[in-house]
Amino acid sequence: MTLYRDARILLLAHKCRGRAGDTSSGVELKTVFRQRCVIKKGSVMQGLPTKIIALGCLLCVVAVGQADDTLATLESIQVDVLSQSTTMWNGALLPPYSDGQPEVSVVKITIPPGMRLPLHEHPYATAGVLLQGHLEVRTPRGDRTELKAGEALIELVNQPHAGANIGDEAAVILVVYAGIKGGPVTRVLEGDTSNHDPL
Repeated sequence: MTLYRDARILLLAHKCRGRAGDTSSGVELKTVFRQRCVIKKGSVMQGLPTKIIALGCLLCVVAVGQADDTLATLESIQVDVLSQSTTMWNGALLPPYSDGQPEVSVVKITIPPGMRLPLHEHPYATAGVLLQGHLEVRTPRGDRTELKAGEALIELVNQPHAGANIGDEAAVILVVYAGIKGGPVTRVLEGDTSNHDPL
């Protein structure tokens, strides 16, 4: 028995937009396939290649559209690396990571104007970003650095240091401690007479 069938495939592709900066109006695809297919028992449907081509065009257009959306999303994201280094702020190399279960703490510290932090040290890698104010960090042997709002600092590890707010407003710093579970991220050193906790 012979089956006659009209196969109609309508493929309407939306305007294909180019990458950013392409001001062309795009290409509008409108393809209509109308074909009389003759299907006989035991034979290969002659209209199949046409359908495969149409389907391929549709998938290609959809893929291009999705890729454009992804690129547009990525291009709208701004990434600013505030600090990336293998050394601490005094130029010394960072020590290797410690063994144990890592525990990361993100802490916001607010230091009133004129207040200083006690002499202390961090046993693990520590970094901070000053959100507001003006800080000074110094060591007993005379190393010194200053930090202004928007600037980042990679702290000293296992080296005594202290900080002070030298501005006229509260200093707010966001600190990330890459510590080990159960271990302190800051140790106040003996002999410091200040009662202020650095955390």
